[in-house]
Amino acid sequence: MSEEKATYLELKAYVLGVVEDAIEEYGDNWEMVREYIQESIDNTNHVVYYSRAWNTVSTVRESDNDLFDRGHDYLIDMGCAQIDDDETIDSLICRLAYAILMVMAEDEVESIRADALHEKSH
Repeated sequence: MSEEKATYLELKAYVLGVVEDAIEEYGDNWEMVREYIQESIDNTNHVVYYSRAWNTVSTVRESDNDLFDRGHDYLIDMGCAQIDDDETIDSLICRLAYAILMVMAEDEVESIRADALHEKSH
């Protein structure tokens, strides 16, 4: 039996859950929040397993081209957009899936931080 492809909303819900867990654990220590998010996303099935990573990339590309493009840019900025001699395209897709989910998470963190700053100023 093949696994079902995660929907865009399921990916967003997963990322939001990671962000919320990180903030619950570390509050406004944003460096630790980011580290928690990086480790969580780096170890998720959406990134680790080739078929899931392909599904993650495909789902986002079909649903949110801007996010896909920003994930690609993130991958380039990390210096990980090439396939090394001992790798396959699957390895690159796993890194792209990670980059996409990190961009999604960073968007959520920035939104939460902006809301918190707005509440403090009022």
